[in-house]
Amino acid sequence: MKAYYSSLFISKYKKINKRDKRLGNLIKEKIALLLVDKRNPSLRLHKLQGSMKTDWSISIRPNLRAIFTLTEDMYYFFDIGSHDEVYL
Repeated sequence: MKAYYSSLFISKYKKINKRDKRLGNLIKEKIALLLVDKRNPSLRLHKLQGSMKTDWSISIRPNLRAIFTLTEDMYYFFDIGSHDEVYL
């Protein structure tokens, strides 16, 4: 599977990476880990509920999430941010 990114995700990632290069690298590492081992417990991968019931989340840090839609052949990341920022 491959990862694709929305313009919103890319914009937020660039801001995070500009402020903290190590955090930017951690985001890349977590997404790379998802692509090879989605069952890795450090990702805390879970399906969302309610209005976001078609979406999934991984934890980058305790209060930083990457939100994506999963299809048969790709992960489409469309948002990244704190718990309160990404969960509507």
